Amino acid sequence: MFSTPFDNNDYQSSPIPTLIELNICYYRTSDLSKMISFLKNVLNLRHLKITMAFNLINGYQWEQIIRSYLPKFKIFDLNMYDQFPDDQNIEERANELINSFQSSFWINEHKWFVRCFTCDKIIRLETSSIILYHFEKKNFLIGENLLFYMTII
Repeated sequence: MFSTPFDNNDYQSSPIPTLIELNICYYRTSDLSKMISFLKNVLNLRHLKITMAFNLINGYQWEQIIRSYLPKFKIFDLNMYDQFPDDQNIEERANELINSFQSSFWINEHKWFVRCFTCDKIIRLETSSIILYHFEKKNFLIGENLLFYMTII
């Protein structure tokens, strides 16, 4: 098994000034403090590609992390998803999540695009520094599953 600094309790964070591009895969954890501690030490990071399985961090939290620790940050490719219990309103949760990415930080300052979709009880959110597809809020029925797509343009 590959061990990252985030799952190693002995990890001591230290500056990594030469790191400008980084790929992270983050799987099922509620403690984001180690990842944040790591990101504090990559002040020259310009490109982050991150996949988060069974974790969702809202746009306000990401904005705070980026503003506080990543001053040279330009390209953000985020792919995160999580599954919710049957008793939760999935569309309401998805709307709350996408709304958190609609500040001027995302739209005007960085021009990062956001796409959010659901299937059954799973919410997936993706960001991109370039727009590949244009989706407005649309509902599609595929079998018994209702999917909806949204983006910021």
